[in-house]
Amino acid sequence: MSFSSPVRSLCLLFSTAALIAPSLAVPTSSKCAAGPVCQDFFLSVTATSLIAQFPDSALANLTDSSSVVAAIDTLAAKINSTVHTDVTGTYNISARYCEPNVTIADRKSSIQLLGHGITYTKNYWSALGEPGYEPEQYSWIRHASANGYPTLSIDRVGYGNSSHPDPLIVQSSLQAAVIAKIAEGLKEGQFGLRSFKKVVYVGHSLGSVIGNTLATLFPDSVDGLMLTGYSAVAWYPVVLATLPIPANLWNSSEFGDLSPGYMASSSYANRRDLIFGHDGTFANELRVLEFEEQNTAPLGEIISIIPTVATNFTGPVSVITGYQDTAFCSTLSAEGACGEGDSSLPGQVKILFPNSSNFTYYTPADMGHCLNIHYKAPEVFAYANNWFADHGF
Repeated sequence: MSFSSPVRSLCLLFSTAALIAPSLAVPTSSKCAAGPVCQDFFLSVTATSLIAQFPDSALANLTDSSSVVAAIDTLAAKINSTVHTDVTGTYNISARYCEPNVTIADRKSSIQLLGHGITYTKNYWSALGEPGYEPEQYSWIRHASANGYPTLSIDRVGYGNSSHPDPLIVQSSLQAAVIAKIAEGLKEGQFGLRSFKKVVYVGHSLGSVIGNTLATLFPDSVDGLMLTGYSAVAWYPVVLATLPIPANLWNSSEFGDLSPGYMASSSYANRRDLIFGHDGTFANELRVLEFEEQNTAPLGEIISIIPTVATNFTGPVSVITGYQDTAFCSTLSAEGACGEGDSSLPGQVKILFPNSSNFTYYTPADMGHCLNIHYKAPEVFAYANNWFADHGF
């Protein structure tokens, strides 16, 4: 693995200097002083994964939402029965490392590795941008920084500025293999960063599905898991309600060069129902921004959403899912209602981690699927950072 790091702003320029020589002064402008110092760069990651094989013809005639939904249904039904083959590839992964603006000695050797969900990028963790929309309120990274935690957020394969290979091979097993390699590099002091003794993987939505796959296939790769916007219920039918279409048709100026196997949501109203809680739980400005800033999703991921039992994972696991999450709790209620106690859908995730040293779940009220962009996001951030501290990270 290797890395390169183009610096994109004054704050990032000074952050690079701070990483090389921490004693160097950082500018005192509000944008720089109030939050972490961050740098964007690329990781070159080579990984091997077992991939379900489908013919290129599976991507033929994807011209509208109906054809996309039909293709997803057909391929998802075949995912377990088709031939699987080891695939090795090298992928350029766009990453953002943020050094906290608060120093807490026993947290410097732990890092949060952040994996976004479907149609998002690493910007999900920084209030949908950099610095983002009201980052003091909505940035996971800024709150982690205030609690002394370094973070590495990535554009997963097939998203944002990272590599976009054949979308049929971008399955959950490939994503898990890449993340395992990145976690290994963090512990070994690669990427131009110091070495970290502990890596906690934090996922959201499909990123949490991949966290489950990661713990199953590579149980020693990370030391803990935090799975947000998640339950053990397969949820791709709910995603279909957002009327996915090829991204090159939805936004040809930005995604015109992509394969039709990369998807985007075309329904503003249905996406709102999937992403957010009830009216009054979020800012309308964020609803508009969230739709406009959506990225793509590879078809291979959508069809490979399969919960697995991570028998050999022994680290602590925490699940945080909004009570009004329609993506992962719609089997109980069309409006999303995750249930109560250990029988709730987030509580039932425990069966996927039978040997976890500690399993906890939290279903905050007045929150939908994308926790980070609700009014009560700071409550989730506080819960998460307390959990990290309580478990020695």
